[in-house]
Amino acid sequence: MIWESRSFTTDNWVERINEWNKGAFSNRNAGFTKARQKSIFGDDEYGGRISRSVSQMEHDEQNGMDPAHIGRYIAGIVEKKNPAVVYVAGAQYKFLSLLCKLLPAAARGKIVGKIYG
Repeated sequence: MIWESRSFTTDNWVERINEWNKGAFSNRNAGFTKARQKSIFGDDEYGGRISRSVSQMEHDEQNGMDPAHIGRYIAGIVEKKNPAVVYVAGAQYKFLSLLCKLLPAAARGKIVGKIYG
């Protein structure tokens, strides 16, 4: 509903996004992450890399950015007259995004391997 979305103020967007985040990111203490059904099929063939990667992702899910902060960030993007195609939220991810632009593919692969491998 394009006409409806134009009538929202930034405060309305923040409120709506925060409501959505309460459900989507309520996994910080329980919920989604703990309810995940894991399959480590093939983990032995990869030297335990699958389970280590999933464990790191679970840690990131539980200790991620505050939903209210990301809600305000998204609301600010929505209010822009000419938004960019891609946005990166958070200093750590902005830094990693910059590295991805500067480093060759082999170096990027090693960094991702250290984070998730």
